[in-house]
Amino acid sequence: MSQFDELRTLLLEWGESKYLPLLEEAKQLKQVNYRLREQNSRLRHKNNRLEDILEGRNVIAPDEGKTIYAVFDRKKKEKLIVVGTIQECAEFVGKSVSVMQNYASPNGRKSEEIKIVKVGRT
Repeated sequence: MSQFDELRTLLLEWGESKYLPLLEEAKQLKQVNYRLREQNSRLRHKNNRLEDILEGRNVIAPDEGKTIYAVFDRKKKEKLIVVGTIQECAEFVGKSVSVMQNYASPNGRKSEEIKIVKVGRT
């Protein structure tokens, strides 16, 4: 075998054990980075919307015309849990939309778990 062939086989062996796993790891890290950037963008959008609602600004949201609710935890001295549409609140609290609508009704306001207050419309 010539020196060229020996060098070639050594480089291939090195590449299989060192370089290829690094490429795979870099690919996975790019996917994680992309997912985290998207999540950060969604959270920033929701946070800005929450600040606008709490400060009383007129906000134009993508879901124009939907009612915005604030959910408070009665067990923790009326601590604010989440602000959003009924679907967003239900998803965050882990209850169905119909249960959340019931809690928002006059009869449901007697619930001992959570308190839902209508904030306004987007």
